[in-house]
Amino acid sequence: MAARRPTKNKSKRNSRRHRTIKRKQQKIIRIVSAGFLLVLLSVVIIHFVRLRNYVFHTFDDSEFSDKYFVRGIDVSHHNSFINWEQLRDENVTFVYLKSTEGMSHKDRNYKKNYRAAKIAGLKMCESFNIQYGTNFIAVMPTNLYGPNDNFDLEKSHVLPAMIRKIHLAKCLRQNEWQQIRKDLNRRPVEGITGKHSQEEIENLLHKYGIGNHSLELWGTGKPMREFLWSEEMADACVFIMERVNFDDLKKGKSEIRNCYINIGTGKEISIRDLASLVATTVGYDGQIAFDASKPDGTMRKLTDVSKLHALGWHHHIEIDEGVKRMYDWYCQ
Repeated sequence: MAARRPTKNKSKRNSRRHRTIKRKQQKIIRIVSAGFLLVLLSVVIIHFVRLRNYVFHTFDDSEFSDKYFVRGIDVSHHNSFINWEQLRDENVTFVYLKSTEGMSHKDRNYKKNYRAAKIAGLKMCESFNIQYGTNFIAVMPTNLYGPNDNFDLEKSHVLPAMIRKIHLAKCLRQNEWQQIRKDLNRRPVEGITGKHSQEEIENLLHKYGIGNHSLELWGTGKPMREFLWSEEMADACVFIMERVNFDDLKKGKSEIRNCYINIGTGKEISIRDLASLVATTVGYDGQIAFDASKPDGTMRKLTDVSKLHALGWHHHIEIDEGVKRMYDWYCQ
């Protein structure tokens, strides 16, 4: 039986159907291509924006810039999330490890970035020692305090800031305006010096929780902190350099890791007890209140100093003696 030939109309319908399918396919291809280009463009933009958002530090204006150009960043809220893989290709040669228990507490990524930078530094020392036979010894200090510390009320660490606040609170409570003006002349706060009016100075002190009869500190007072006198940190470093080699630290380990040495006291004190100790040392008898609506930070920071003790080094200056020495130095 002979096959039936398709009619002319049916052939036209098939042709139109094929053209419609082809147009749809081309449209889908265009959409997919546009989407791919958009994603690619977004990746490039994000990469560029993240790189632009980094706050770089360079030493290219010094007499050594032609020979020793360096470029780095700081681990702080200014840089938000840090893409370490990206920075590796951007000629970043150093990193500032910064922290603050001051007024802002803006840095949500600080812990992550700080931890990554610190670990990278430790692994770099280990890698150089293994690959090139160097003898780098990495040490990890606890919180340091001592002469020439940073007493800036906004940017200093907890102990120097507390000493200065309690000192100013005592002076304000005892109406010792000459001492307050002397303090602000030596270390201005937000541009305010002892030459400003009494009203301006009082407004500044109240901003930092320093009142006529009370002092307000951030947090609950419950976090525990360990403190080491800064000169003892230097003594411990010299002790280690004279007695320890990398081979000693890796001995007996199937995997070479954690070859650093903690330097600290192995003792801790709560922020509340520290405030009480400083108040007694300074001679402040006003009220100290804690604002629990403000962040505490890490609740506990205590180093394991067993490795250092086994080597034969121990600290000598306890926190009460150290606070007295620091306050005496501050009042000079």
